[in-house]
Amino acid sequence: MKPLIEVENLSKCYRTGERGFRSLRDSFQYWWGQSLKKETKIEEADLKRFFWALKDISFRLQAGEAIG
Repeated sequence: MKPLIEVENLSKCYRTGERGFRSLRDSFQYWWGQSLKKETKIEEADLKRFFWALKDISFRLQAGEAIG
């Protein structure tokens, strides 16, 4: 049976020490803008500013199943 919901490689990263976005739309617009930029080398100091709440999470839900 085909899953009702299927999520693959879901990740959520927070940048510490910076003001957050007011909405999911603002966050997505920032992410999209960053993804279009040329990749640059990330230094070790920059990596410490990130907190991964979720990283590469995948799951499937069949009809009638619940999570939470």
